[in-house]
Amino acid sequence: MKSFSIFLLLSVICITIVFVIMNMLIAYPDVSNGTLIMIVYIVVTLIIRLYNKKKTDRT
Repeated sequence: MKSFSIFLLLSVICITIVFVIMNMLIAYPDVSNGTLIMIVYIVVTLIIRLYNKKKTDRT
């Protein structure tokens, strides 16, 4: 059950990221790819950090 909630959270975060990126691309077509890559990188690192923290808490 706990893993399912984590999966649900990750899916919601991923959908939000995609939605934000799509909005940025539609609203600001001149936004550089570097900015998008930076945002994605930051979010991914945060998710990995949270996942590792949860994994260490569980054991």
